[in-house]
Amino acid sequence: MQDNRYNAPQADLGRGAATSQAQSVSSNASWFSSRPVPVFIIAAWCILQLIGISIFMVENWREVSEPVRIGMESPLAFACKFLYPLVLFIAGILLLFMRKAATYAFGLYVAMGIAQVFSKNVDFQGYLSLALVFGIFVYSLRLHKAGHLK
Repeated sequence: MQDNRYNAPQADLGRGAATSQAQSVSSNASWFSSRPVPVFIIAAWCILQLIGISIFMVENWREVSEPVRIGMESPLAFACKFLYPLVLFIAGILLLFMRKAATYAFGLYVAMGIAQVFSKNVDFQGYLSLALVFGIFVYSLRLHKAGHLK
């Protein structure tokens, strides 16, 4: 039987492994230090919004899908309801990775929110959420103009 002479990449127990581990730690530290704290807060908020909506949908599936079952709403319109929170989630992830597309995604979310305000009755909580996202859009626009986004 042949000996297994395979050496895994970076399996050197000498100086090479310690150097690669130090580079890995320093790259993680630079990743965290290169982003302002509000970016992490905004990304966490966007992710938590999607998780909350997903949990609500799973727990109340019958009530949420009732208009489709009785024919009051088309399946396409039902699927489009998921687009609104998905845009917010994608915008938050793009901002976390410091991409210019985050500005456009937050702008799209604000435009969709304004369209909802004009198309149906929105309560105070809807206006408050829209104002918060508008502030996030202005912040990401500021990051975009300052050249912090890639």
